[in-house]
Amino acid sequence: MSSKKMLDEFFPFLEGVLDKYGIRDKPHRIFNCDETGFTGKEAPRAKVIGPRGGHLFRRKTVSADHVTAHLCVSADGHFLPPAIIYKGSLPHQHYKDSVPSSWHFGHSENGYMDRDLFHKWFVNVFVPNCGRERPVILVMDNHDSHISIAVIEKAISEGIVLLGLPGHSTHILQPLDVNIISPLKDAYTKVAAGLGYLNTAASFGKAKFPVVLKHAMDKIAPATIVNGFAKTGICPFSPSVIDTSQIVEPTFRDDANGGPDEPEVRTCGTCGSYITNPLVRRGLISNSLANILVPPPTKPQNKQQKRTRVVAEGRLISGNDMLSQLKEKEELAEKKKSESEKRKTEMEMKRKLKEEDDRMKKIKRMKEKEEREARKLKDKEMKSIRKQKKKEEQERKQKEKVDLKRKRLFTEEQIMSASMYVCGDCREKGRPDDEINGILWFGCDEETCGLWFHEHCLTQQAKEYLWESLENGEEWFCHRCKPWLYEE
Repeated sequence: MSSKKMLDEFFPFLEGVLDKYGIRDKPHRIFNCDETGFTGKEAPRAKVIGPRGGHLFRRKTVSADHVTAHLCVSADGHFLPPAIIYKGSLPHQHYKDSVPSSWHFGHSENGYMDRDLFHKWFVNVFVPNCGRERPVILVMDNHDSHISIAVIEKAISEGIVLLGLPGHSTHILQPLDVNIISPLKDAYTKVAAGLGYLNTAASFGKAKFPVVLKHAMDKIAPATIVNGFAKTGICPFSPSVIDTSQIVEPTFRDDANGGPDEPEVRTCGTCGSYITNPLVRRGLISNSLANILVPPPTKPQNKQQKRTRVVAEGRLISGNDMLSQLKEKEELAEKKKSESEKRKTEMEMKRKLKEEDDRMKKIKRMKEKEEREARKLKDKEMKSIRKQKKKEEQERKQKEKVDLKRKRLFTEEQIMSASMYVCGDCREKGRPDDEINGILWFGCDEETCGLWFHEHCLTQQAKEYLWESLENGEEWFCHRCKPWLYEE
């Protein structure tokens, strides 16, 4: 939509809203709100004259922390209590000193307005301070932070009409942007710079920002605010006052944004370069200059990239249609969130089950490993025991073998010895177990005789002679070799 067409549609819409609620000529019931940022780097525009040859400098008095001021003005020329939004957290010092208790303070991660902060300001500041007469109209941009179900429901219940401005039009349609914020920042910078000129040791951080802003707001004359509404044609209602020099129609557009009556201009989807020169299409240059006067490449358009929707027309935000749309959108978002959380829960359950399964498998592997180690140790012990038993068995067998050999040798010796014993009387050979069985043998001491006799085979006379010889330690001779010893 072209800028001219946007204005042609907005003012009839605005006129219809003002007439419908009967507030066309009631400036005390028309308001405008918007945010502006203070970085601490604002510099004064005024020049300071110092001595020749000297060095003049101004000490920096403002910290560089970002602070957002949410401002609201009425068409009758006064400020409503603002909302001061700090980045990260509120100051630790007494930041509420010397400012009205109706001022609202908050903080966000980036120091900018969000839906929760706007809702709190709307409920706690705007509703109590916008007067008792209803309805009232609050003009604002269509930023997402200003639009929520809670704000719309509160506005409907309080008889407050929320009017959204068309996109990219606040520089000509919003009173704060047209005639108020710039003078306010100039006044704020002069106050801060004046402190530096008067006292070179003066310095204040974000805790002192509210009191400096209050001094700056006090310096803004009500006429400045009234003129801001007048220049936008809102109050009094006058579309003809709009400065049309600030409305510049686009010279060319791409296919995605262009209308059916506009020349076709194609760009490369990868690098953003123009395939056809739009200046030639518009008839601004000849074909001979097409390769010389080439516009810079545009930002490549990704088909999968999410495009930001710009509200091209003014709209009634506090209507039932907008509330229904937001509720449907919120229900859809909740449904998607629920499905997403459900998927996350399922994935988390699967992950936990997998972790538990992996843990049980790990425990099982460790247990199997321990069992294998135990079996190995047991097998090793059993092998050692078998080896020891085998060794003992070998030693036993070796010992038995040696004992058997020794016994065999002993028996052979006995047999060999026994074969030498032959009784000279009964002619019976001696046995290895004769001595065990009590059978005694006695041999003749005559070297040429060599006969042996059983004790029981000897005569009584020979036995007496034998025992007498043993007692006296004398030699004994048998009756075979020396018979005369036994004759009477």
